[in-house]
Amino acid sequence: MELPTGALQDSKSKITYEVVTSVGKMTIPSGMLSKTDVNTETVSVSIGKADVSALNAKMQKKIGDRLALELNVQSNGENLSWKNQEAPVTITTPYTPPAEELKHPDKIVVWYIDEKGEAHAIKNGKYDPATGQVTFSTTHFSVFALAFVNKTFADIEGVAWAQSDIEAMAAREIINGMDDNHFKPQLDIKRSDYLLMLMRALELDNAAEGQQATAEAFVDTNTESYYSEALAMAKALGIVKGDLNNRFRPNDSISRQDAIVMAQRAMAAAGIELPPGDAANAQFRDSQDISSYAADSVAALAATGVIRGNDGSLHPKQLLTRAQAAVMIHRLMN
Repeated sequence: MELPTGALQDSKSKITYEVVTSVGKMTIPSGMLSKTDVNTETVSVSIGKADVSALNAKMQKKIGDRLALELNVQSNGENLSWKNQEAPVTITTPYTPPAEELKHPDKIVVWYIDEKGEAHAIKNGKYDPATGQVTFSTTHFSVFALAFVNKTFADIEGVAWAQSDIEAMAAREIINGMDDNHFKPQLDIKRSDYLLMLMRALELDNAAEGQQATAEAFVDTNTESYYSEALAMAKALGIVKGDLNNRFRPNDSISRQDAIVMAQRAMAAAGIELPPGDAANAQFRDSQDISSYAADSVAALAATGVIRGNDGSLHPKQLLTRAQAAVMIHRLMN
């Protein structure tokens, strides 16, 4: 589909364009090319089935006969190197899963295949059984493929209420186990691990590219830590602020209400609008235990169903377990 270049360089109008084909639908924001140099009056955008024969044998086997898509934007017949964190393009494509996949639709994922032929999970990619379609958003064009990732852990059967959430998050590379086979669901989650999970889930781990904030801005963290990049982004986006002594306390466990505050800030940074949640805290029997700084965040997330409490109580000052964190973050992703 050929489109006027100017129409895709207008980041202020907030218009979207739909390109509908037999392969799938592309929903393109008007600001898609606002950060791309183009010297032609028109550009062409395309969506089509990708030739997976160029991929290595291991990747071909993983994809199998599932759909693989190639997305391009061209100027004068040449592909543009497009990337824009502020103007994601949304793809919707039909998919008919086999019976085994239909039993676990949350394990149907979308992969981005990089120039080395390696797969990376698109965190927002998901299959909707009600519509029979896979939807995902991307801020760059390349080859994308559907896959079924049956990742599980040996110790999560005892938390049946969280098992599907844990597996769905593991399939999207949002969470990792304590080792390859154990998730330790009942273990209290560390503040650093919770933040890393949250940033990955909302795809905020590269949202603050170019900003100068570093993890060294906190006196008790450093840039060598596995969570340092996510922490730097979170600080730049106002998701974490540290305590009065400028500490983040990365190895401390996190309370349920602090996790809720962090989640609400992250959703705001991701542009997710939440209802005001007036009087939503009244649904919890222990609402009087919610600290004043957390009350608005609790109300907002309770109004959306992201948090639901346990037997009518929120237990705001109890420590959050790894299983509870997985369930809460998977809900807010949806």
